[in-house]
Amino acid sequence: MTKLPTDQDITRRSAIVLSAAAVIAAQLPAETAQAQPVTGQVAIAEYIAIRLRQSGCQTLFGVPGATCDSMFDAASKRGMKLVITASDLEAGYAADGYARMRGLGAVCVTYGVGTLSLINAIAGAYVERSPVVVINGGPTGEDLTRYREDGTLFSHSIGAVPPRKAGAVTIPEADILGDLSVFRRVTVEAQRVTRSADAAAQIDAVVIAALQAQRPVYLEISKGLWDLKIAAPSAPLQVPPAPAAGENALAQQIMARLKAAQKPVLLLGEQIGRYGLADAVTALVDKLQIPYVTTYLGKTVISEQTGPFAGVYDGKSASPLVTGLLNGADAVLAIGCTFGRQYRDLFQSKLGVFMQAGDGQYRDRRQPSVPADLSRLVTALNGLPWSPVPAHVAGRRLDGRSFEARRADIATRAGIAGPGLGYDHVMGAVSRFLDPGFVVLTDSCLAQYPAADLDMPGRQSFVSNAIWSSIGYTPAAAIGVGVAEKDSASGSATARRPLVICGDGGFQMTAQALSGLERHKVRAIVIVLDNALYAIEEYTVNGSGGYFTHPATPPVAHLNLPRWDYVMLARAMGLTSAHRVENEADLAQALQSAKAAQGTTLISVAMNPRSLPSELYG
Repeated sequence: MTKLPTDQDITRRSAIVLSAAAVIAAQLPAETAQAQPVTGQVAIAEYIAIRLRQSGCQTLFGVPGATCDSMFDAASKRGMKLVITASDLEAGYAADGYARMRGLGAVCVTYGVGTLSLINAIAGAYVERSPVVVINGGPTGEDLTRYREDGTLFSHSIGAVPPRKAGAVTIPEADILGDLSVFRRVTVEAQRVTRSADAAAQIDAVVIAALQAQRPVYLEISKGLWDLKIAAPSAPLQVPPAPAAGENALAQQIMARLKAAQKPVLLLGEQIGRYGLADAVTALVDKLQIPYVTTYLGKTVISEQTGPFAGVYDGKSASPLVTGLLNGADAVLAIGCTFGRQYRDLFQSKLGVFMQAGDGQYRDRRQPSVPADLSRLVTALNGLPWSPVPAHVAGRRLDGRSFEARRADIATRAGIAGPGLGYDHVMGAVSRFLDPGFVVLTDSCLAQYPAADLDMPGRQSFVSNAIWSSIGYTPAAAIGVGVAEKDSASGSATARRPLVICGDGGFQMTAQALSGLERHKVRAIVIVLDNALYAIEEYTVNGSGGYFTHPATPPVAHLNLPRWDYVMLARAMGLTSAHRVENEADLAQALQSAKAAQGTTLISVAMNPRSLPSELYG
């Protein structure tokens, strides 16, 4: 019988935050609740897979490598699906997209060269509250000893930071473990497992932290430990509830302030969806009958068909209806919002009462924050008596839900005439096409501005990278969204399909994701806005003047892009459905063809390169 290695045998050659625990537990899918209990001994890698599945994560994304192959074997053995991507960054974006739809994602890549390629995706997940578990195989104790004594680097090591001095044998471990040091900056919990006796507790702590904070975590396993046996988990993972923190008293204070206001507004954010509070917040909105808007990241966090909906607030570019509501409000209650730079004007306004609840705390304007569990606070608000105030009910809200109705207050600007489509026409066509069978992913490009006004018929049907703003996010994230929707579909239910809207500059960064979408039968629709220009950067640099309003003015030279034949590229990636469109009628027809297609469809849209969305003209 082959003797398994013990901790002592292993050499370099041996192969936070407050929670809404009850809500998270209630969201776990049926296949998780019905999973058979595991008994006996399991490998450490298997233990990780078991805990992920128990927590609702059914798929592992990644790129195999020598330091982490055992994790892929164990995940497959324990019933997880494997999605192998074309690059490490693609794997990170895909895991992020999956986490936003399912409540937990997981990605595994090789040490150093893989993980450091992943860092951009995980940083974005950290900022935008997306719980991704990063799983990594790290150096053994022998690897660290050889570096200290001989100066020889282990696989994919960057060496000590600061640099190792000749003859040094007392280099702190933290100076050598580059991956662990880096990921501590972009995760809420980062742990390295070096003893099998500690593995279960460390693994549990990392997964619990991800669920509590709804942010990424990092788990590094000394690579010789993957296959060591430990006791299987004897019970499902228990996420401890947050301690009571005076939410009932805060709820009474909030209700009193809303009741006293003449023009209150609710501002809803993405954390409502992250913690599974959409039903509770919908009930609160229906009860209060106060006009509400969402942040861009929070678009569709509850159904936009809910009565007092007024639109999406994404800063200065929002419709006059939305900005007028907020600028004229005498009290705003922000629930579960994460604020980027586009919201600075809101904080600098003369608004008197600005109440914020999210990230496990509550604050009033610029007063010090106090602990407050978001789930418990919303429950307390729903439990208090309330009669709708006539002045509140009379507050402005959308008269219609169509793209055109949402933009009725925005002056239409044709811009400079030229070949190709404008952004307003493209997004209007997409909005009319949408039905509850789609999840829209909009990239960081000029189309993101009118995308705020898309008529989205479903809840949790809009995904963006609006705060981190990493161009090229959406083609790869669509893999995760599509796989998550298939994992969530039960019985005869049909999985929703991703519809990606991406500028050509962003698409050129992650174009290989087309292959992954087709390989994993996601049936996405990918719209590439082709103007051969980093148009959003041209706008950022020069605004609406210059290139966008004067026909003789060229763009900034270094913002030009190479011309790609996107249809030919799609076919090289295995797609059988690809279209080039140059007018609105052809776009509408291509969308209908894409809807009928059995695989992924790419639609390359010839854009008027001098077009801007109407709201961006100064």
